[in-house]
Amino acid sequence: MNNPVIYISEYFDILASLQTRDSLSIRERYRQLYELLDLFSRQLLSDKGKNYPNLFARIGAISEKNSKVRTALNIVRIHAQAILNREPLSEDEEQSIQNDIRLMAFAIGELYHGQIPTRFLPIPFPSQSEAIFLPEQVIKKIRATFIDFDNTGQLLVIPHNSIDNTPISVTLHSFKEEKEKPFNGTLKVLQPGMQLNLIQVILDENRNSYSADIIIIEPDILLDISAVAECFKEYGAHPLNYVLNRLSIDKNTRYILLGNIANLFLDELVNENTEHPANYVDVMQKAFRQNPFGIAACPDLQDEKSNREFFSDCKRQFDNLCHIVRNELPLFGISKEKALLEPSFICEALGLQGRLDFLCDDLSAFIELKSGKGKEIQTGKLSTYSENHYVQMLLYFAVLHFNLNISYNKIKAYLLYSRYPQLYPMTVLKALIKKAINLRNEIVAQEYLLQTHNSPEYSQSVLSHISSQELNQKKTNSPFWEKYLRKPIDNFAYQIKTLPTIDNLYFMSIFTFITKEQYVTKAGETYYDSTHGLSTLWNVSPVEKRESGEMITGLILKESTLTESGQYLSFCRIISSGNSTEPNFRKGDIVILYRYHSDKDNACNQQIFKAYIESITSEHLLLIMRICQRNSHVLPVNEQYAIERDYLDVGFTSMYRGLAYFLQANDDRRSLLLGKRRPRIREKKYLNLLQSGETDINRIVAKALSVQDYFLLVGPPGTGKTSHALKKIVESYLQESECNILLIAYTHKAVDEICNSLISISPDLSFIRLGNEISCDKIFHKHLLDKILTTCQRRSDVLEILNHHRIFVSTLTTLNARMDLFKLKHFDVAIIDEASQILEPHLLGLLCCTDSNGNNAIGKFILIGDHKQLPAVVTQNQELSEVKTPELRNIGLYNLRESLFERLYRYEKTIEPNSPFIDKLTRQGRMHPEIGNFPAKTFYGGELYPIPLPHQQEKSLPYIPEAEPQIQKILSHRIAFISISGKNKISSYKTNVNEAQWAARISAVIYHRITKKESFVPEKHLGIITPYRSQIATIKKELENTGITELLSVTIDTVERFQGGQRDVMIFSCCVNAPFQLQFLCNTFEENGQLIDRKLNVALTRARVQMIVIGNPHWLERDTIYRQLIEYIKNKGAFFQI
Repeated sequence: MNNPVIYISEYFDILASLQTRDSLSIRERYRQLYELLDLFSRQLLSDKGKNYPNLFARIGAISEKNSKVRTALNIVRIHAQAILNREPLSEDEEQSIQNDIRLMAFAIGELYHGQIPTRFLPIPFPSQSEAIFLPEQVIKKIRATFIDFDNTGQLLVIPHNSIDNTPISVTLHSFKEEKEKPFNGTLKVLQPGMQLNLIQVILDENRNSYSADIIIIEPDILLDISAVAECFKEYGAHPLNYVLNRLSIDKNTRYILLGNIANLFLDELVNENTEHPANYVDVMQKAFRQNPFGIAACPDLQDEKSNREFFSDCKRQFDNLCHIVRNELPLFGISKEKALLEPSFICEALGLQGRLDFLCDDLSAFIELKSGKGKEIQTGKLSTYSENHYVQMLLYFAVLHFNLNISYNKIKAYLLYSRYPQLYPMTVLKALIKKAINLRNEIVAQEYLLQTHNSPEYSQSVLSHISSQELNQKKTNSPFWEKYLRKPIDNFAYQIKTLPTIDNLYFMSIFTFITKEQYVTKAGETYYDSTHGLSTLWNVSPVEKRESGEMITGLILKESTLTESGQYLSFCRIISSGNSTEPNFRKGDIVILYRYHSDKDNACNQQIFKAYIESITSEHLLLIMRICQRNSHVLPVNEQYAIERDYLDVGFTSMYRGLAYFLQANDDRRSLLLGKRRPRIREKKYLNLLQSGETDINRIVAKALSVQDYFLLVGPPGTGKTSHALKKIVESYLQESECNILLIAYTHKAVDEICNSLISISPDLSFIRLGNEISCDKIFHKHLLDKILTTCQRRSDVLEILNHHRIFVSTLTTLNARMDLFKLKHFDVAIIDEASQILEPHLLGLLCCTDSNGNNAIGKFILIGDHKQLPAVVTQNQELSEVKTPELRNIGLYNLRESLFERLYRYEKTIEPNSPFIDKLTRQGRMHPEIGNFPAKTFYGGELYPIPLPHQQEKSLPYIPEAEPQIQKILSHRIAFISISGKNKISSYKTNVNEAQWAARISAVIYHRITKKESFVPEKHLGIITPYRSQIATIKKELENTGITELLSVTIDTVERFQGGQRDVMIFSCCVNAPFQLQFLCNTFEENGQLIDRKLNVALTRARVQMIVIGNPHWLERDTIYRQLIEYIKNKGAFFQI
């Protein structure tokens, strides 16, 4: 990465400006000071190769050898967080910020070994340590960092609300009170630096040490309750069970299908009403539409007898559940009218998350449904529960207790085995809760060590311990163990042990990368502007989340509507006068919803619901609930709510599963992916076209059809990779009879574009789109699988429809969740668009799975992408994901953050520069040459030419006589730079009012220029790019001030959101107010000695007619490529100093 140098004098200059900024409020100055502290700590740690989940941890890391620096920075941290959260300080606020600025200056001088300017002297160290940590007699929870054990065996920890990092001694109640010592396993795996939650802490009589009831390792790493419970096997509860479960392909058995269907039965029966009671046939049809591939492909249902038995079981369980819901629940004092269905909980205190099947809205009782067997007596009746089911229930007990302060004895819990028509009452066993939490800790410690070592060799050592001997802790030797349980463990161990060398290196490297990425995503990252990840729900204040656009508060629920297609919640938005940030949400996003009346409410102490955004404006929000709630008391109208982003583990689940498919892949496919064999040419007849001097498209289609294994197509901006190249390839394949085609893209928007290309071939072209209505353009709803299967009554109907359709279209995420499709249909070719945005492990399952005959489910694959545009989002830094193994580097695998597309492209160019397996589009129909010349030369080696289309041949832009002379000059150029000085009074590094004002002034003139000839269409004519949500809001405010209503519909967004789009005119507000922001602005790599900035490439190539860049060259020119851009614009006479 092309990181700029930041000088100590510049930090001091920033602090000096904060001393004298009387025009800004104390809160605005503290916001800048806090941002500076945050960015400063991240900058110092950017090359350390470790992750620090929060500011407290980062301060501890950078001040490890300097206790005075640690004290100074913690004082600044605590004061700034208090002010930002609108909490009062004990001293005068102006004096406080002056003191804190000096403390910050002291820390910078110490850490950079520089002289502190006299204006920051003397340093106002407190005369005695500020006693921020004031323990009560019983403390519910202490968040701390583990240091070591003292000489008596007690834990030495530093509480996170401590200023001077003085450790305290903590022991566990269980040392004294419990014989089994449930947390012995936890204590054995503790590592210095681990984050801890200490639960129910008591100060001893002498007030010099503490004892805790429960200890939680790395609480930011939330494990699913069901995943922990599933590690309690008949043969033992080993943390390696967790790893084995993740690296297993999901089984498709009649019992798993029955479990999913039983959950649907319960939902439908609870939500039924007297006028329309739930009907078995209707509900089964719904179940069929929800999982058609699973039911049709299930190997247990391939003969008529098994089929009959399965549907007989379904009917019996439906009848049982009918009886229980309609008759039994009232006898237990449970009303379905007061039910919450599948309510979710996030419990930071215990490091757990989960979803119940049924909860009473007064929290008096909950039910967990199981469709399988409990432990039976000889009569076939239920004798007792399975241990893993009991553990699951107990952990739900604990979450309700710690999240919502509900006493254990006030919650009634029932296991509902739908195989037996009875509710099974459960009681609390605290010893088993602690045992389960101990296992949770051991699992997390295992993950912690895997990601800390970040080494394929260490991963190998961990996975090599997975064996039936190791996992069989209870030394079971029953026939059931020998026949069913032992075999999959031994099979996995054998597969790992017998992997060839390069296969093993590849597997372990990918596994290590996924583990590290998942851990960092959950715990937090060490990068600038990193307010993402599940732990932000509790680790980041509401003020910070609102200002980063990751939270919306002030939502008033106006209407809740239940329809056949789902439950819709309509909100009006109350915009706070102090909220200056545009929310970072859009249609289709998955969010967490909860009641919110003050900043004390959060996702950990409120009932949360999962929903999709159907629409969002500045005044209204429409959500679609993922689980319908008929009970109106659950979500009362006219109450206030908040939404935050939901971070799902789905992507990581599919990547781990991809490794499982890799283990079972056919040798020829593994050999292809690992470079042990070369791809092959299929038929020479297609190569005749290559000698006829045809266009880019004809040449590329011929090569794509000629290869037998894979083909890579580079599609630079504006070259029509989807609308022309993909379309022509599909047309050619359709001419081959019986050829089945799978079309995949990373985003829903790109899938819509693929569908557009298909109907441009023929409006009557038949294809199936996987997905749902929420994420699909309305014009393609009729192609959705759910709509096409509406008339299906049986499995054979599904198979007939699948056989009838040759083209299937899907996002990769949706397809990875429906892998049973490949047991029903073989695809001759898969064409994957946006392939450069897809991490390699995301594609492993798709490329390595086999069909029902054991052949590769996909015959060959075509990857379309451009590695010089924005790549996949990766949280860990590139040093951590770098591949150092020579064998893997020899096959092009340099960094695991790169896509399979980029790796294979590099590999092919190395092996054979004129490889028949790669090609690129070189004619673009988007940018005017004066705009396109710089990216073409700088990023594409001069090999990107205009077609040219009419708009690319126009010589001059329309004259605007009414515009002021300076703007006339600016807008007479196709590409221009407006230079904004650094004198702007900023309230945050993420806003620049001067840039926003100029963006609005330019927009207004462009609007008038366009409306002289035609109607203004925002989606066609104008777009604005800027890196921060706060700057988006600032620009929107300035657009409002123009008085031009149409400008309020102009899209203002980050460059990431604009990838794949275009406008006639683009404005780019760089919003760089300090040098450390350049690291966030740029995404730079080197290819053939040339620096390429992916973000700048995308920003510059969105414009068709005109590109206006606004920024501060003093900072921007520190970056090599921005310096080249500014020089290019200066040479055109289009650089304007404001």
